Amino acid sequence: MGFVMADVRSPLDHSPHQEAQADRGDSPRSSRLRWHWESHWWWILGAIVLAGAIVRFWHLGHLNTLVFDEVYFAQFARDYLVGKPVEDGHPPLSKYLIAIGIAISEHFQWGRDNTNQATGSLLATVSYRWLNALVGSLMPLVVAWLAWLISGRRLLALVAAGAIALDGLFLVESRYGLNNVYLVIFGLLGHCGWLMAARAMAGRSRYHWQVWAWLAVAGLGFGCTASVKWNGLAFLVGAWGSWALWRVWHWLDRPGFTTRQSTEPIENAEPPASIENSPSSRTGRSAANPLTLLQRFSPIQMGLMLGLLPLVIYWLLWIPHAQMNPGKSIWEFNQDLLRYHHRVGGDDAHPYCSRWFTWPLLLRPIAYFYARTSGPTAPIDYQNPIPKDLPAGTPTVYDVHALGNPLLWWLTAGALVVALWWLGRYWWRSIAQPAALANPLVSTNYLESPVVRLGSHRWQLRLMWERSGAIGAAARSPEVLMLTYCLVNYGANWLPWAKVSRCTFLYHYMGAFVFSSLVLAWLLDRLWQSRSDRPLSIAAMILIGLSFLFWLPVYLGWPLTPFDWQLRIWGIEGVRWLPYWI
Repeated sequence: MGFVMADVRSPLDHSPHQEAQADRGDSPRSSRLRWHWESHWWWILGAIVLAGAIVRFWHLGHLNTLVFDEVYFAQFARDYLVGKPVEDGHPPLSKYLIAIGIAISEHFQWGRDNTNQATGSLLATVSYRWLNALVGSLMPLVVAWLAWLISGRRLLALVAAGAIALDGLFLVESRYGLNNVYLVIFGLLGHCGWLMAARAMAGRSRYHWQVWAWLAVAGLGFGCTASVKWNGLAFLVGAWGSWALWRVWHWLDRPGFTTRQSTEPIENAEPPASIENSPSSRTGRSAANPLTLLQRFSPIQMGLMLGLLPLVIYWLLWIPHAQMNPGKSIWEFNQDLLRYHHRVGGDDAHPYCSRWFTWPLLLRPIAYFYARTSGPTAPIDYQNPIPKDLPAGTPTVYDVHALGNPLLWWLTAGALVVALWWLGRYWWRSIAQPAALANPLVSTNYLESPVVRLGSHRWQLRLMWERSGAIGAAARSPEVLMLTYCLVNYGANWLPWAKVSRCTFLYHYMGAFVFSSLVLAWLLDRLWQSRSDRPLSIAAMILIGLSFLFWLPVYLGWPLTPFDWQLRIWGIEGVRWLPYWI
């Protein structure tokens, strides 16, 4: 899939395309098995989505109260329905959607066996949760779509979808009337629309109507994610950052460039294996790779469809709120939001505040709900969920923890390190020995490159500039493009939080986590392509599933004995999970 150094023996340095070619010596039985699952991969993806939907809708209303920030979002949604003025610290779109869910549920009388008046009106508990559960159930499908667009690999798409379906934080956020699942899915739909627009340019003019139509989808998605929370703009920033980087690469890959290592122009070198020229029947790749076409978007297209259009969508979505809250302009509402975020305190404002650098390692999850009863059949006292003196019986704990799947999160953190190492080494070699990239059969030692031996910084910079065309040539590799795209968008969704001084929470990492899970899917897919390393990939997938099942009771709020609860939150004697999980 990309340029490969011939002197490297690590399985990470063999592309799936090369492994697929090597697999042509497989037995007929293994070839038939591979064809069988690849030809039915849509059924596998459907099973992942269905399984995710089951756990998201299972006993959706069994906690018959407002959980965590439902005290705000469900309340505000109800206020919209009754025409009561609403003042919130976020844009209004997620509350509109929850209100629509309430209206539909109440019209069809869904879930009337569990009702409460916590919002001020008698509502079924599922009325302000079911739409979140539906959106959360579709999240693996959207992630699979994005993974397929950037890689063209079915297995990678399935692993990425499974990672989201088996994540605890996404599960918890999907089961309650909160707003983060809307933020993430609209942001991902914006990226999918943008990549589909790039794909539509294959063999067509950049101004073809299909390109504009998909760009409109992208602009709508990005406008909607910003209308849920302002940090949804990170998805849009990631798209702009990717486009800018691709334009730089395209400029560096200019015709006629030569290096001191080779007098042959880089553009005349043999192209790497790519999605376009690889056999889709064996590797599961699509016919066109949109990541090779992003630089073709003109500044006018980007400015109109990924600049002006999201702003217009954002402004239009404020109009219903402004009509129900007369006396202020839309500009004044946004000024109020800015003042609200300035008023929010720092890390001491909430017991579950966490800093941005703790999120990848899952150091500080959030307890959304906690209650104790005298037994598994005893009702929960929502007015006094933690009584000091329980009646006689077997104590039972109900805990809803916004806790990501621990093993999954730790593996994604490790995959990010591997991807950065792999890309860093790749880019360094593209500068130090560009001839090796033009001819993968040339064995080189990049430590002997003049750019390393020379002590003069002036000469180093000069040689790096002269070899900058090799960077553009290296960027033709679909695998390099995919990893770079994921890391750019991961950074856009994560790194800006380093400058935020207000209290932040683990769920602010959800957008970045999607892109880190794509990196993990890439790593597991690469391991799968090597028959000797395939057991590692299989073991990782199985352990992620077992980890999900182990912590599932604290995602769903199942009744647990104190020992079972402590086993999942604290660990066992002598073996602690992490000290700040509660």
